[in-house]
Amino acid sequence: MVYSSRLFSSILAIALGLAIPNLSFAMEIIPQTQTNPADWRALLEQARKNENDDQYPEAEALYRQILTPPRSRSINDYMFYYIQIRLGTILQTQGKFTEAIAVLQEVIDRAPDQAGIREVRESARLTLARVIREQENSARRLEQGVRAIEQDPLSPRGYPNLVRGLAARGQLVEGATFLETNLGRSLSPEEALRLARAASNAWVSGNTSGPGYPSSGFVRQQAIILFRQLVNRYPDYEPLRTEFLDILSIGGRLEELIAAYREAIQRQPTQGLYSRLAAALERAGQTAAAIQTYEQILGQPSTNPWIYRQFGNFLERNQQNDRAILLYLQFIQRFPDSSPGDPRCQGVRVTGYDGLVGIFANQNRLDQLLTTVEQSIPNTPAIVYFNLALALKYADRSDQAAIVLARLQQLYPNDELSQEPLEGGCGGSL
Repeated sequence: MVYSSRLFSSILAIALGLAIPNLSFAMEIIPQTQTNPADWRALLEQARKNENDDQYPEAEALYRQILTPPRSRSINDYMFYYIQIRLGTILQTQGKFTEAIAVLQEVIDRAPDQAGIREVRESARLTLARVIREQENSARRLEQGVRAIEQDPLSPRGYPNLVRGLAARGQLVEGATFLETNLGRSLSPEEALRLARAASNAWVSGNTSGPGYPSSGFVRQQAIILFRQLVNRYPDYEPLRTEFLDILSIGGRLEELIAAYREAIQRQPTQGLYSRLAAALERAGQTAAAIQTYEQILGQPSTNPWIYRQFGNFLERNQQNDRAILLYLQFIQRFPDSSPGDPRCQGVRVTGYDGLVGIFANQNRLDQLLTTVEQSIPNTPAIVYFNLALALKYADRSDQAAIVLARLQQLYPNDELSQEPLEGGCGGSL
């Protein structure tokens, strides 16, 4: 059978992982006497999809199903051996080096020495060389990692080498067991943290990617599983739990992050954890649960002022401006001295005054702002007038600021704030 050079150039690129086969093009040379060709093609398409979705065992099972005897008459030699190379590649991805080597060697040994198939055999040789090289590299990294940790239990180099070797062999989840077996002892909490931290680092996959290597997303999920194991083993070691939450917030599943925050709150209910839980709930679209979480924080006697502003921002984003106004008024009543910071200052956090001004400005009713504040805060203190005027000034609403300042001077003519220049500065912000 004569094959075009264009076809086999494509097949070579495919086998090396440089392209995805165009099955309709590949079928041009399949004999017309084929039977039910759609079966294996559908399996191949699904296997490729599984690979893209990091479902490596599922992809492997499908490749094996296609290759299981008796061989379909609709699969010609080059496609049959191409699928074998894909099987060898997915085996390497999972760290099954011995199996991958056997599969690829079979292609080299059995593929006929004829035009067209030679390119497939060459791609098998190149793939085999990569698998052997990665097998040797992973073994070397594991040996170096264990040796370094034996010499220094908190070795800055041992853990990165170890986790790279484990990830290449598909054994990152078993990292703690592997290390303890080779050390002949249990890990300390500090060692567990070093191991989990190294496994979660972005460079755990090194600078390798593409066919034959697990994706960074897959490795991250394996690292999270390992991290969770170690948190469960050392539940009272807070540094481990804290970093686990940080890793989950970056690369974990949202429902898992929410569950972890709830668990952490049960152990130690801090406002920071409640705040992060509320933010995660908002990301998950659980608005009611997020509001309930913020309200739990506000019910605590030592609530920090920034919680009000964070909750207010949440309410504004979710089109609940009336409720946000009430919240900002509560903020002002509870923290009247929280002076707005000059927006020209670096790192300024705005206050309830700024939030209130922002909403009324967006609603084009700043003329009602002063009346609303006075009705909501009986016997309005001088500092409230001053800070409200300051927030208006920083919002480029100088006319309204002058009205509020005049009201301050009318009600508190002898108060030093009546003579104070309308300036806030950077130090007075939250």
